[in-house]
Amino acid sequence: MTRDARPVILAVDADASALGHVTTELERRYDRDYRVLYSTSAIEALERLEALRDAGDRVALVMAAQWTPQVTGAELLGRVCDLHPRAKRSLLIGWGDWGDEPTADAIREAMAVGRIDYYALKPWKSPDELFH
Repeated sequence: MTRDARPVILAVDADASALGHVTTELERRYDRDYRVLYSTSAIEALERLEALRDAGDRVALVMAAQWTPQVTGAELLGRVCDLHPRAKRSLLIGWGDWGDEPTADAIREAMAVGRIDYYALKPWKSPDELFH
C-alpha cells in the first residue's frame, strides 16, 4: 500500500453541522492536492497532529473554531506551532462574531501573541467563495 504524501488540512469544530460545511468546502476545492481531515474534539485533534508529526506527514493548515470544549481554538492553534512549525493556523469564526466581544478579544489576543496566522469566516452556503 502506498503512503498518501499529500499535505494535510485539518479542520476542528465541536459543532458537527458547521464542521460538515467546512469539510465540504475544503474537500470540494482542495482534495486533489491535500488530505482533508477533521475532528469535533480539540484534544483528539492534538493527538492526531502528534501522530502525523511522528509519521513524518506534512501539515499545511489547521483551522479551528474558537469555542471548543476543554481547549479553545486559539490554544489549540498555539500548540500547532510546536508540532508542525511550518503549518499555517486559522481561527474559524461565525458570520458576525466580530461583534461578540469575547470572540473579538480572542482573535486580537491570538494574533498579537502569534497563536494564529489568520481568521476565516465559517462557510454558510455552498460554494462559499468568501470562505476560500
